[in-house]
Amino acid sequence: AAKIFRMAMPHTWGGLQLDPLAQFEVLEALTMVDASTGWCAYIGACSGGFLTAFLDQRVAREMYWDVDTITGGAIRPAGQATVFARYPK
Repeated sequence: AAKIFRMAMPHTWGGLQLDPLAQFEVLEALTMVDASTGWCAYIGACSGGFLTAFLDQRVAREMYWDVDTITGGAIRPAGQATVFARYPK
């Protein structure tokens, strides 16, 4: 309901598009209450929103057809992505 996982997504997609400082403030407040919650919010909010800025927007929109999609990521991924299932648009 708080749209935490949308805070890095662009406005044009229905995201909050918060600047990095505002995102850190949200994550800091969550972490002060519960560290695990803050960590999960960071992973869920930042991996998708930041990633979309570096992708072709058509591809990014296909990956994140729902801006509330929660993904995990790695700064230095070492594997290869494999599509297991395709979700309806």
